[in-house]
Amino acid sequence: MINFTEIFRQLYENFLSNMPAQMVGVVASIISIITFQQKTQKRIVYMQLAASTCWTIHFLWLGAFGGGILNIIAVFRSYVFAHRDKPWARKKAWLACFAIIIVIAGILPLGTITEAIKEGGKVTFSMILLNLPFADGNIPGGLLEMLPITGMMLTTAAFWITDAKKVRRISLPSSPCWLIYDASKQSWSGVFTEIFVMTSILIAMYRLDRKKKSVKENQFEKVRS
Repeated sequence: MINFTEIFRQLYENFLSNMPAQMVGVVASIISIITFQQKTQKRIVYMQLAASTCWTIHFLWLGAFGGGILNIIAVFRSYVFAHRDKPWARKKAWLACFAIIIVIAGILPLGTITEAIKEGGKVTFSMILLNLPFADGNIPGGLLEMLPITGMMLTTAAFWITDAKKVRRISLPSSPCWLIYDASKQSWSGVFTEIFVMTSILIAMYRLDRKKKSVKENQFEKVRS
Protein backbone atom coordinates (compact mmCIF):
# COMPACT_ATOMS: atom_id res chain seq x y z
CA MET A 1 0.00 0.00 0.00
CA ILE A 2 1.24 3.48 -0.86
CA ASN A 3 1.97 5.59 2.20
CA PHE A 4 0.83 9.05 1.08
CA THR A 5 1.91 10.61 4.36
CA GLU A 6 5.47 9.42 3.73
CA ILE A 7 5.32 10.58 0.11
CA PHE A 8 4.28 14.11 1.08
CA ARG A 9 6.91 14.15 3.83
CA GLN A 10 9.60 13.22 1.29
CA LEU A 11 8.31 15.85 -1.14
CA TYR A 12 8.40 18.50 1.58
CA GLU A 13 11.94 17.57 2.67
CA ASN A 14 13.19 17.44 -0.92
CA PHE A 15 11.60 20.80 -1.62
CA LEU A 16 13.26 22.44 1.38
CA SER A 17 16.64 20.81 0.69
CA ASN A 18 17.11 22.78 -2.55
CA MET A 19 14.52 25.53 -2.60
CA PRO A 20 15.72 27.50 -5.70
CA ALA A 21 15.87 24.39 -7.93
CA GLN A 22 12.51 23.18 -6.65
CA MET A 23 10.91 26.58 -7.35
CA VAL A 24 12.13 26.36 -10.94
CA GLY A 25 10.57 22.89 -11.04
CA VAL A 26 7.25 24.31 -9.82
CA VAL A 27 7.33 26.92 -12.62
CA ALA A 28 8.14 24.14 -15.12
CA SER A 29 5.19 22.10 -13.85
CA ILE A 30 2.78 25.04 -14.17
CA ILE A 31 3.91 25.77 -17.73
CA SER A 32 3.66 22.06 -18.64
CA ILE A 33 0.09 21.92 -17.30
CA ILE A 34 -1.17 24.96 -19.26
CA THR A 35 0.76 24.07 -22.44
CA PHE A 36 -2.03 22.01 -24.00
CA GLN A 37 -4.68 24.67 -23.33
CA GLN A 38 -3.21 26.67 -26.21
CA LYS A 39 -5.26 26.83 -29.41
CA THR A 40 -2.48 26.51 -32.01
CA GLN A 41 0.42 24.14 -32.54
CA LYS A 42 2.90 27.01 -32.54
CA ARG A 43 1.77 28.29 -29.15
CA ILE A 44 1.80 24.75 -27.74
CA VAL A 45 5.38 24.23 -28.90
CA TYR A 46 6.53 27.64 -27.60
CA MET A 47 5.04 26.81 -24.20
CA GLN A 48 6.78 23.43 -24.32
CA LEU A 49 10.05 25.21 -25.14
CA ALA A 50 9.64 27.37 -22.01
CA ALA A 51 8.76 24.31 -19.89
CA SER A 52 11.74 22.31 -21.19
CA THR A 53 14.07 25.24 -20.49
CA CYS A 54 12.84 25.36 -16.88
CA TRP A 55 13.10 21.58 -16.51
CA THR A 56 16.68 21.73 -17.85
CA ILE A 57 17.64 24.30 -15.20
CA HIS A 58 15.79 22.31 -12.54
CA PHE A 59 17.50 18.98 -13.27
CA LEU A 60 21.00 20.42 -13.79
CA TRP A 61 20.66 22.40 -10.55
CA LEU A 62 19.79 19.19 -8.74
CA GLY A 63 22.71 17.37 -10.38
CA ALA A 64 20.42 15.08 -12.39
CA PHE A 65 22.40 15.39 -15.61
CA GLY A 66 20.53 12.62 -17.45
CA GLY A 67 17.23 14.47 -17.11
CA GLY A 68 18.95 17.75 -17.92
CA ILE A 69 20.43 16.41 -21.17
CA LEU A 70 17.08 15.00 -22.34
CA ASN A 71 15.45 18.36 -21.70
CA ILE A 72 18.21 20.21 -23.56
CA ILE A 73 17.30 18.03 -26.54
CA ALA A 74 13.64 18.95 -25.98
CA VAL A 75 14.53 22.67 -25.98
CA PHE A 76 16.23 22.45 -29.39
CA ARG A 77 13.40 20.24 -30.69
CA SER A 78 10.76 22.76 -29.62
CA TYR A 79 12.71 25.65 -31.15
CA VAL A 80 12.93 23.92 -34.53
CA PHE A 81 9.31 22.74 -34.51
CA ALA A 82 8.07 26.21 -33.52
CA HIS A 83 9.52 27.51 -36.79
CA ARG A 84 7.80 25.04 -39.10
CA ASP A 85 6.67 28.03 -41.19
CA LYS A 86 10.32 28.62 -42.16
CA PRO A 87 11.83 26.61 -45.06
CA TRP A 88 14.84 25.44 -43.02
CA ALA A 89 12.61 23.93 -40.32
CA ARG A 90 10.20 22.10 -42.66
CA LYS A 91 12.68 19.41 -43.65
CA LYS A 92 11.71 15.94 -42.44
CA ALA A 93 15.37 15.30 -41.70
CA TRP A 94 14.82 17.22 -38.45
CA LEU A 95 12.22 14.68 -37.34
CA ALA A 96 14.57 11.77 -38.07
CA CYS A 97 17.49 13.59 -36.44
CA PHE A 98 15.66 14.22 -33.17
CA ALA A 99 14.29 10.66 -33.13
CA ILE A 100 17.82 9.22 -33.43
CA ILE A 101 19.24 11.59 -30.79
CA ILE A 102 16.41 10.75 -28.36
CA VAL A 103 16.93 6.99 -28.79
CA ILE A 104 20.70 7.29 -28.29
CA ALA A 105 20.36 9.62 -25.29
CA GLY A 106 17.65 7.39 -23.81
CA ILE A 107 19.60 4.15 -24.17
CA LEU A 108 22.95 5.48 -22.96
CA PRO A 109 23.34 5.28 -19.15
CA LEU A 110 23.72 9.06 -18.82
CA GLY A 111 23.39 8.95 -15.04
CA THR A 112 26.21 6.41 -14.68
CA ILE A 113 28.41 8.30 -17.14
CA THR A 114 27.96 11.67 -15.42
CA GLU A 115 28.54 10.15 -11.97
CA ALA A 116 31.79 8.58 -13.21
CA ILE A 117 32.94 11.91 -14.67
CA LYS A 118 32.04 13.81 -11.47
CA GLU A 119 34.01 11.33 -9.36
CA GLY A 120 37.03 11.63 -11.65
CA GLY A 121 36.71 8.09 -12.98
CA LYS A 122 37.07 6.85 -16.53
CA VAL A 123 34.13 6.23 -18.84
CA THR A 124 34.85 2.96 -20.60
CA PHE A 125 33.01 1.17 -23.40
CA SER A 126 32.51 -1.90 -21.21
CA MET A 127 30.98 0.26 -18.46
CA ILE A 128 28.47 1.69 -20.94
CA LEU A 129 27.59 -1.77 -22.27
CA LEU A 130 27.04 -3.20 -18.79
CA ASN A 131 24.62 -0.38 -17.94
CA LEU A 132 22.53 -0.48 -21.12
CA PRO A 133 18.84 -1.48 -20.80
CA PHE A 134 18.39 -5.30 -20.81
CA ALA A 135 22.17 -5.79 -20.32
CA ASP A 136 21.63 -7.57 -17.00
CA GLY A 137 18.84 -9.76 -18.40
CA ASN A 138 16.20 -7.83 -16.45
CA ILE A 139 13.47 -7.56 -19.10
CA PRO A 140 10.90 -5.68 -16.93
CA GLY A 141 13.63 -3.24 -15.86
CA GLY A 142 14.73 -2.79 -19.48
CA LEU A 143 11.18 -2.13 -20.61
CA LEU A 144 10.83 0.41 -17.84
CA GLU A 145 13.89 2.28 -19.13
CA MET A 146 12.25 2.38 -22.58
CA LEU A 147 9.26 4.35 -21.29
CA PRO A 148 10.95 7.81 -21.31
CA ILE A 149 12.17 7.15 -24.85
CA THR A 150 8.64 6.19 -25.92
CA GLY A 151 7.25 9.30 -24.23
CA MET A 152 9.71 11.63 -25.95
CA MET A 153 9.20 9.94 -29.32
CA LEU A 154 5.44 10.48 -29.01
CA THR A 155 5.80 14.17 -28.20
CA THR A 156 8.37 14.56 -30.99
CA ALA A 157 5.86 13.16 -33.51
CA ALA A 158 3.08 15.27 -31.97
CA PHE A 159 4.92 18.60 -32.04
CA TRP A 160 5.95 18.05 -35.65
CA ILE A 161 2.28 18.11 -36.67
CA THR A 162 0.79 21.55 -37.25
CA ASP A 163 -2.79 20.60 -36.25
CA ALA A 164 -3.23 21.45 -32.54
CA LYS A 165 -6.00 18.85 -32.19
CA LYS A 166 -3.69 16.06 -33.37
CA VAL A 167 -0.86 17.43 -31.22
CA ARG A 168 -3.01 16.90 -28.12
CA ARG A 169 -4.19 13.43 -29.18
CA ILE A 170 -0.70 12.12 -29.90
CA SER A 171 0.82 13.78 -26.82
CA LEU A 172 -1.71 12.22 -24.44
CA PRO A 173 -0.15 8.68 -24.37
CA SER A 174 3.22 10.24 -23.52
CA SER A 175 2.13 11.16 -19.99
CA PRO A 176 1.32 7.58 -18.85
CA CYS A 177 4.80 6.54 -20.02
CA TRP A 178 6.42 9.20 -17.86
CA LEU A 179 3.98 8.62 -14.99
CA ILE A 180 4.87 4.92 -14.70
CA TYR A 181 8.59 5.68 -15.01
CA ASP A 182 8.44 8.48 -12.41
CA ALA A 183 6.48 6.26 -10.01
CA SER A 184 9.09 3.50 -10.36
CA LYS A 185 11.81 6.02 -9.46
CA GLN A 186 9.65 7.48 -6.65
CA SER A 187 9.66 10.87 -8.36
CA TRP A 188 6.32 11.86 -6.87
CA SER A 189 6.51 15.44 -8.12
CA GLY A 190 6.89 14.00 -11.61
CA VAL A 191 3.91 11.70 -11.03
CA PHE A 192 1.70 14.59 -9.91
CA THR A 193 2.85 16.73 -12.83
CA GLU A 194 1.94 14.02 -15.36
CA ILE A 195 -1.48 13.52 -13.73
CA PHE A 196 -2.18 17.25 -14.05
CA VAL A 197 -0.81 17.33 -17.63
CA MET A 198 -3.09 14.43 -18.66
CA THR A 199 -6.03 16.19 -17.03
CA SER A 200 -5.12 19.41 -18.83
CA ILE A 201 -4.94 17.64 -22.21
CA LEU A 202 -8.33 15.95 -21.67
CA ILE A 203 -9.90 19.26 -20.64
CA ALA A 204 -8.42 20.96 -23.72
CA MET A 205 -9.67 18.16 -25.97
CA TYR A 206 -13.17 18.67 -24.56
CA ARG A 207 -13.02 22.48 -24.38
CA LEU A 208 -11.33 23.19 -27.73
CA ASP A 209 -11.46 20.15 -30.00
CA ARG A 210 -14.97 18.93 -29.20
CA LYS A 211 -16.32 22.48 -29.39
CA LYS A 212 -14.83 22.93 -32.86
CA LYS A 213 -16.38 19.66 -33.98
CA SER A 214 -19.80 20.75 -32.68
CA VAL A 215 -19.52 24.10 -34.48
CA LYS A 216 -18.65 22.36 -37.75
CA GLU A 217 -21.54 19.92 -37.38
CA ASN A 218 -23.96 22.79 -36.71
CA GLN A 219 -22.68 24.67 -39.75
CA PHE A 220 -23.10 21.52 -41.87
CA GLU A 221 -26.68 21.06 -40.63
CA LYS A 222 -27.48 24.68 -41.51
CA VAL A 223 -26.11 24.20 -45.04
CA ARG A 224 -28.15 21.03 -45.49
CA SER A 225 -31.32 22.69 -44.29
